[in-house]
Amino acid sequence: MSDGKYYLFHAVLSGFSISSVVTSVFSQLEIEVKTKGKKFEESIVKRLKKKNVKAKSFKFKRGTDEYEYDAVFILDKRVFVVECKNRSISGWNSIRSARFNKFLSKTSKQVKRLVHGLIEYPEVFNEHFNEDISNFEVIPLIINCLPFSYAGKFEGVYISDSSSFGKFLLSGSVNYHEYGGKDFEESSQSILHHFWDGSYPSSDDLIRHLENPIHLELYRNNIEEVFSYLPSSPETFFVINDLKADMHKGVEIKFGNL
Repeated sequence: MSDGKYYLFHAVLSGFSISSVVTSVFSQLEIEVKTKGKKFEESIVKRLKKKNVKAKSFKFKRGTDEYEYDAVFILDKRVFVVECKNRSISGWNSIRSARFNKFLSKTSKQVKRLVHGLIEYPEVFNEHFNEDISNFEVIPLIINCLPFSYAGKFEGVYISDSSSFGKFLLSGSVNYHEYGGKDFEESSQSILHHFWDGSYPSSDDLIRHLENPIHLELYRNNIEEVFSYLPSSPETFFVINDLKADMHKGVEIKFGNL
């Protein structure tokens, strides 16, 4: 105001989350926290090695071109070139969604360049894995730290996330536990979904998971547009539309009555 005072709508101060505002600004400015990103990259390699999968992170230069690999791993007949990203996701916001789509497109080009680098300079792959890369199918993969996966390929690149990818590596199935009896001491277990065909993850299993992530099935064909009405006067109101998914309904559609 002219006297130097500020007047703020009360809901602005009482109805927002500081963490959400900060991450929203980070997303708008397309900021990545490098130190946190490095820890995330290390965790992906560590998970793979824990499952006895050959995995490494490295970088090399040829002339003025530099190639830096967050993670490269071999799973039977395929080599996966991974680009790890630690960035906030859109959260149904149309502007942030457009920025996120642009970010994914840029990252897809980045990881495809890394794939080309390994194929163009096969001696690098041989140095780190003692293998001939021409014997493998090379698959580009983006892994997000926050939970965002994509069914199938986005501009020729698979997209998964830390939670989904970690669960795939951890065990061969998704289980449902039901507790009952006195003091809930009795329990029963049902297998809802098999990640692996065998007793160990294969590249075919992983490709199948990337083509059709199980957690996305809970949303697919289960999203509806919901309208809310916000009156501003007895004669005027605003109509606000949003997309929502009924998770309980999604579980029933996918798994039936348990």
